[in-house]
Amino acid sequence: MLAQLPTLGKDEYREGLMWDPECLENAAMVSHTTGTTGRVTWRHRTRAEAAVIAKLFGSRPDLREDPRFGISIRYNRHGMEMPVPGVGTMVPVSLSEDVDVRQVLELLQVGCVLHGVRRHPSVLAGGGMDVAIIARAIVEAGFADAAARIDRVLVGGHLPKAIRATVERALPQATISGHYSLAEVFGGASSLPDGSGYLTEAHVIAEVLDDDDAPTPEGSFGELTLTEVFPFVQAQPVIRYRTGDIVECLPCEEPWRVRFRWWGRRAHSLRDRDAWVLGEGPLADALLAEPLVARQLHRGQLSASSATIGYPLVDRIEGSDGEVAGFAIGVRRDPWHLGPHLDRLLGGIRRAASSERPGAGSLVLYRTDDQRLAPPDGVVPEGRAVPL
Repeated sequence: MLAQLPTLGKDEYREGLMWDPECLENAAMVSHTTGTTGRVTWRHRTRAEAAVIAKLFGSRPDLREDPRFGISIRYNRHGMEMPVPGVGTMVPVSLSEDVDVRQVLELLQVGCVLHGVRRHPSVLAGGGMDVAIIARAIVEAGFADAAARIDRVLVGGHLPKAIRATVERALPQATISGHYSLAEVFGGASSLPDGSGYLTEAHVIAEVLDDDDAPTPEGSFGELTLTEVFPFVQAQPVIRYRTGDIVECLPCEEPWRVRFRWWGRRAHSLRDRDAWVLGEGPLADALLAEPLVARQLHRGQLSASSATIGYPLVDRIEGSDGEVAGFAIGVRRDPWHLGPHLDRLLGGIRRAASSERPGAGSLVLYRTDDQRLAPPDGVVPEGRAVPL
């Protein structure tokens, strides 16, 4: 049945299904028109699709009531916060200025009165780097009581091992769980308890497909593809949606669900012919193990910034065919004088790469003292080139 559905990536979805006249004529609901021409820019499910999904889903799942109280860090001052299903009361906060960090610390330490009862947050949710900044601020402020109250941390997106360790040291009582999600599909995947990967949620049908839309076997790499079957959301037509994320397919015995290890975005992963060689996830874990690698400056306007705990300063090197040919990595020392550090760094990267195509791709190490700067896509900086 799935093979009969359209299999589309983001660009094809936008240009094809959203604006297709026949699809729009039969849509159950249409929204997001342009302000000048009135052209429809988003196609929702058709009535027929909605009826099929309602039959497939059966009845609405129970939503367990959770009385806990938590803090959800917004992506920016006016951006959305991470949705947290199953957690009772979440207060959205931003981290735009130092005063915002102090207010978060005050809320953690003092709590607030809800329905006549003083409550202290026990859940912290947000992007991995934002959670790490708050965790470090808690330690620096000496708020041991506040740290002990946090029993659950929810992180959106990939959390590198080194940054996860920072959060674990600061919040030793907390269970850290990650959530893979995307705007186009209601539902995603939750991290496995041992942190080895993710398991897709029950209300999406998940597949890992190769370039020919065929399922990839366990232990192989492919593109995560989701078909949304949640009946109470009209946003996604019934299609197989290619997410743009390359994952490693792990063993899973549950029908229509997938266990996977996130490898990286397709547009930022190194490929050699038909084999995926190195992705953002394994590369970040390898680079963060070496202190000499420069870090991206996240929330640089804050005094408690991430210069020492941020993501590695790395960018893609574009080949003549537009695909990723290698990676440019910023380091804090002249790359020609790294000595034994270079062997350790390269050894970690090579161990993180796939064994399917050893030696494919290249690396360029360049010195930078400014974590704000990275070479633009397609520009190879001056530095030391070494084979992967």
